[in-house]
Amino acid sequence: MPYQPVYDDVHLYYEWHGRSDAMPLVLINGLLSDTTSWAFQIPVFAEYFRVLTYDCRGQGALISQ
Repeated sequence: MPYQPVYDDVHLYYEWHGRSDAMPLVLINGLLSDTTSWAFQIPVFAEYFRVLTYDCRGQGALISQ
């Protein structure tokens, strides 16, 4: 599972989908949801874009120690 450190001991979970040479598209989940909320849209968008999804602070697979 990929994590990006953002502040002290806080690490955000993220996922890349699609071709690495495609134009990027960032999907930001809403309140009280996580990257899984995009499960049905990602395969469609990934055909045309390099899709980045991530869990916002306090949601999903966030690591805070």
